[in-house]
Amino acid sequence: MKFEERKELAIAELKSKNIWKIDYQPPLYTLLWKLGLKIRPPHYQRHILRFLVASLFYGFLVGLFDWIFFHDMSIPLSVDILQFTIFSGTVFGFFTTLFYYISVKRKRLTKWEHLA
Repeated sequence: MKFEERKELAIAELKSKNIWKIDYQPPLYTLLWKLGLKIRPPHYQRHILRFLVASLFYGFLVGLFDWIFFHDMSIPLSVDILQFTIFSGTVFGFFTTLFYYISVKRKRLTKWEHLA
């Protein structure tokens, strides 16, 4: 089965389980799909990949925001910003992964490999 067909089946299952659209089709994933990346919806993602996507994206945004608005531009990038970015990205990635893990268990979703 092609990726797009499986993705549509997964989205249909998520809709039928009354999961909010923002949870099964977040803006980042929509952007990645439009760019042609074949990445599973977050509920069907492997835990480590879900953690990496969430933590790297959030860490990048927080670090960029912190650097632009709260950093003294006359000095190079400080260690404080890097530490805060890594810490906040890790915490966000962990809780995002935990949220989706609980949602998958509670809604008893089909495994990606078994969608047909």
